[in-house]
Amino acid sequence: MPGTLASIPEGKYSVILSMSSGVPKKWRERLLSADDLDRLEILYQRGTGRTGLPEMGKHSDIGWTEATWNPWTGCRKKSPGCTNCYMFTEKKQYGQDPTRVARSKTTFRDPLKWKNRTVIFTCSWSDWFIEEADDGWRAEAWEIIRQTPQHIYQILTKRPERMLEHLPWITEGTAPWPNVWLGVSVETQRYADERIPLLLQAPAALRFISCEPTLGPIDLRPYLPDLDWIIVGGESGAKRRPMELPWLEQIVRDCFAYERPIFVKQDVALKPGQQGRIPDEVWKFKETPLNTVRVTFDKHPVAADAGPDEPLPEDEEADEPIFCPACGSRRFLVHLNGCENWQIKVEKNW
Repeated sequence: MPGTLASIPEGKYSVILSMSSGVPKKWRERLLSADDLDRLEILYQRGTGRTGLPEMGKHSDIGWTEATWNPWTGCRKKSPGCTNCYMFTEKKQYGQDPTRVARSKTTFRDPLKWKNRTVIFTCSWSDWFIEEADDGWRAEAWEIIRQTPQHIYQILTKRPERMLEHLPWITEGTAPWPNVWLGVSVETQRYADERIPLLLQAPAALRFISCEPTLGPIDLRPYLPDLDWIIVGGESGAKRRPMELPWLEQIVRDCFAYERPIFVKQDVALKPGQQGRIPDEVWKFKETPLNTVRVTFDKHPVAADAGPDEPLPEDEEADEPIFCPACGSRRFLVHLNGCENWQIKVEKNW
């Protein structure tokens, strides 16, 4: 169905622009308030002042999510990225065994209480696909996800080899659930090459990866066409390991080149979320699949009563607006359906 500007959720967006000739700069700036033709931020205003989008980090210290949910806690270390895991540190502070995987007595059903849409990092103190959850816990948790389609569940794992066996939509023979994002942690090239192909085998509404902590250079280019979101950052904490800035900057450049949303979380620091040595032009990338929109300037619109060389009117509220013969909508509104007769195409990542 054709969309207009009103079809896009109000809010602040990071916009990826692809330019071609024949687009008047004056018109371009008037529509988008653009001061950067390569990458910019725009604000669609509806008069309410609200964004209509999740405020990442609002209820969590993790900047790329909105809340956490731990139906069970405890884990076993799987790779070098786990060495200084915050869950192990905090469990030991409470005198608990971090390797004991236990069902939560208090938080298991929390998402059922949250009525407003929430972006939820799932199993931040464990792993969704850990073996101990096979005994009924995961099935119960999947049912909670099924009952709360208003939420978005970010499932990040270091056990992608167990994904295909434990996705309910595979068992049921249905499409992937639209509110479940599947992701893998990849701290070095070795684990990128091991885990990302397994992730890509799993049918999912959205696939993402977390290069955190980044412990070496990682070339994501072979995988970026099939990924929907990338998170990158250094390690935090007292025993933090080094990260060379070129490692992080190369990932950002590659994501930019492949037009993939990239969330730069942090530099190596004692406390999480610190900019540290990261330059401002890199630090600004706080993109998520919910706030990133691609805008492609294509060509002059072709309408029934206007030739392709006709100049654009000064005002989109012209007395005699021109309509698109393909979809019937005014040519000066932003369309979401990629109608080829339109000058601007908008594609939401999710």
